[in-house]
Amino acid sequence: PLALLGDSFYTPTSIFFVRNHLPVPRVDNPGAHRVYVGGEGVTRELELTVADLKANYRSHTISATIQCAGNRRTGLSEVKTVRGLDWGPAAISTAKWTGVLLRDVLVEAGTRAEAGFHVEFEGLDRDMRGE
Repeated sequence: PLALLGDSFYTPTSIFFVRNHLPVPRVDNPGAHRVYVGGEGVTRELELTVADLKANYRSHTISATIQCAGNRRTGLSEVKTVRGLDWGPAAISTAKWTGVLLRDVLVEAGTRAEAGFHVEFEGLDRDMRGE
């Protein structure tokens, strides 16, 4: 709710902004989940567990704000019609996020920034047809 946004720099979990386009996947055994790094530009393919990430890479904590691209779409549509759901101004949250740096994992995989490459993320989420 907009009225609560100024109460604290960090957004309480109970009112944290969440927007999903697909159902949230259920991970029954997080210990068995793997992160795969491979493809063009990778000289050493990696398959890492969460335990591997925690044990072999330095953890970093940052404060970051995320917001929906549709924030204030209702006001924008008053000027010119904009496609999408009518959002007000409150689809925004700030939190501390902790994890390993993607850069460290990519360096371990043998990528070179000067070579130029594209990173594509693919998650476990699937639509109702399983695609």
